[in-house]
Order: sequence, then structure tokens, then C-alpha cells
Amino acid sequence: MIGFAIANYTTPEKHKVEVGMAVQLHLAQKLSLNPVNLFEETAVLAAPAIVTELLAFGRRPDVTLGKFGWREIKTLDGVKYKFSYG
Repeated sequence: MIGFAIANYTTPEKHKVEVGMAVQLHLAQKLSLNPVNLFEETAVLAAPAIVTELLAFGRRPDVTLGKFGWREIKTLDGVKYKFSYG
């Protein structure tokens, strides 16, 4: 997420940027980081078109991996995230 913001990454129209941000918010919580702070710090580096989305998403209390189509899978190599269309 931070890399995308620095690079002024643009999400293709057919994709919703929230899908990717859900994993980032989940990881922040797993690392005991404050998602609001993380998304605010990222927004400072982001392209103007995504700033409002970052600030709002970091404050959402309803974000879960499943709600956004993700599953956390534990493998021998570590944790991986798999997206499925439903």
C-alpha cells in the first residue's frame, strides 16, 4: 500500500482499491499497528486522487479479510493471502 502510494499507483477501473487495502489493514492490526495512523501516514505520500479513500478506509471498523474476498492461509513457508471472487 505504501509503495503504491509513493508510486502514485492507479487502480484499474475494474478493480476496487478497497480489496487491496483490506489486506493492508488486516496486517496492520496483526502487527499491533494503529490502522488509522498507518493510513494517515500513507495518505501524505499518496496521489491526491486516493487520499480521501485512504483516510476513510483506515477508520473503517467493519473490515475483515472475508468481507473483501480474502483468505489467510498458513503454509510451511509462512502466511499467504488468497483472493477468490466468491
